[in-house]
Amino acid sequence: VYECSRGCPNRCIYCQFIRWRKRQNNFPCEKIKKELKWLLDQEVEGIHFADAVFDRDPEFTKKILAFVNTYNRRSTLLFYCSFATLTDELADLFEKTHCQIGVGVQTTNKNVLKLLKRAHFKRLFGDAAKILKNRSVNFYIELMFGLPGDTMDSFKKSFEESLNINPSFIMIFPLALIKGTPLGNNPESYNVTKYSEKDIKSLDLKCDIKYLNLGLSQDFGLKDLELFDDIVLTCFYYYNRFQYCLKYLQKRWKDGSFDLYQIIGKKTKIFLKNTGQVPSNRGFTNELKNEIQVIFRDVLNMMLVGSEEKNAFKELYKIDFYRITVLHSPIREKIFTSLKSFHALDKIPPAIESSDRIIKNTFGKIITVNYSYEDLTNLSGLKSNIRKISSVIYIYAPYNFADASIMTLSKEQEFIIDLLSNDHGFKYKSLTNAFRKFFRNSEQKISISDKYLYSLLKELYKRDIIKIIR
Repeated sequence: VYECSRGCPNRCIYCQFIRWRKRQNNFPCEKIKKELKWLLDQEVEGIHFADAVFDRDPEFTKKILAFVNTYNRRSTLLFYCSFATLTDELADLFEKTHCQIGVGVQTTNKNVLKLLKRAHFKRLFGDAAKILKNRSVNFYIELMFGLPGDTMDSFKKSFEESLNINPSFIMIFPLALIKGTPLGNNPESYNVTKYSEKDIKSLDLKCDIKYLNLGLSQDFGLKDLELFDDIVLTCFYYYNRFQYCLKYLQKRWKDGSFDLYQIIGKKTKIFLKNTGQVPSNRGFTNELKNEIQVIFRDVLNMMLVGSEEKNAFKELYKIDFYRITVLHSPIREKIFTSLKSFHALDKIPPAIESSDRIIKNTFGKIITVNYSYEDLTNLSGLKSNIRKISSVIYIYAPYNFADASIMTLSKEQEFIIDLLSNDHGFKYKSLTNAFRKFFRNSEQKISISDKYLYSLLKELYKRDIIKIIR
C-alpha cells in the first residue's frame, strides 16, 4: 500500500478516512519516483495507491503515470479516481498503465450526496464517459445500498446510470455504520436503522458479504436485502465473465437492467442452494457452466426469442466462455517470464531486419463462430435476421490486463498466429518463407510481397498480439 498524497477533499459522514486532514496534499514528486522505482525494480505483485482521489491534480497524475509506465514490468496497480479532471491525454496514460481504477460513486442522487457531504460525480456520466467510451480503461464503480435519504427507485436509477457507461465491474456494498463517524455514532438522526447479525441470518442470502454493523435508511426494509443479494450475485458471477451475453440481454430486455439482474440472480441462487455450492468469482465449476446456459435459456424464453436468435446467442456464450479460459490461464505467466529477458522495441521499425525476431506476446485462442462476429455484437438489433457467415476470431489477453480482447482474423493472420511460437519466435526471413510456401500450395490466390506481409504484422503489432524484438 503506497501514498502519493495524504488527506481527502470529501467529508463523508459514513467514512473515517483521515478526517482530521482537511486538504489532500501531494508528497514531493522526486521522493515518490525514487520510492516507486525501488518497488517496481523488486517486481512486487501489486501496488495499491491509497490516495483518496489519485487524479485530483491532473498534471501531478500524468507525471506519476508516465514514470510508472517507463519502469513497470509486472506489478498490478490500483488507483482510486473521480475522473473529474479526465482528459484524452490522461485517459491514454491510464490505458497504457494497464491498471485497475476504483470510482466510488455510491449514488447518483444529488440530494443524498449533499446529505452525505460527498462530491457529485457529474462529469463521470457526461464528458468523461465520452472520453472513456472508446478506450480500454479498466475502471469499476462502487455503489452503496441503504444510504440515508435514498430510496429503492433512486438506487435503481444509480445502478442503471452506472451500467450505461460500461465500467469493467460494479461493486455494491450495504451501508456499514462505522464507529467514530457522524453516521456511525448517531444513525437515528439520519433516519437509519441498525440491524444485528441475527437479523441478517433470518434472510435467504447467498452472496459472501460480511454484514457487519449494517444500517439501512428508513425507505429500505430488511427484506430488501434479498433483492440486493440477487443483484450482487448477478454482478459477482456474470458481469465481467459473460460480457457479451449480458450486454445482449440488457439491450433486448424491455423492463430495465435492474429487473433483469434480479431475475438472473434469483435463478442462480436457487441453483446454488440446490447444489450446496458457495459463490465464488474465481472458481468455475462444470455444473455452474451448464446451469448458466439453462438460466440464460429461461430468460430468452421469457423474452419470446426465436430459434435463430437463440442459436446465435449460443455463439455469444461460446465467445464468453473462451474469454474466461484465456483470462484464467497460467500460460500468461509463462509467456511473461519468457519475454522478460527480451528488449521490446517501443515502435515498429520502418524495415524489419533479418536479425529481428517476431514473437507472439499474448496467450490466446483461435476459434470459429458460426456467424459474423460483427453481427453477433449487434445481435440485439438484428434479432432473427442474423445471417450464418462464419468468422475466425482470436481471443487474447495481454499479461497483467484485466480483460481479454477479441479480433477478427483474416486467413493470413490466422496462419501467422498459429505459426508463431509463444516463447521462441521466428526470424523475419523464416516467417516470410513459411508464409509464401503455405499460400503458394493452397487454393488461396494471395499476392505475396514484403510490403503485404509487413502490413499484416504491423496490424498484429498494433493490437499487442506480437512483438518485434532484437
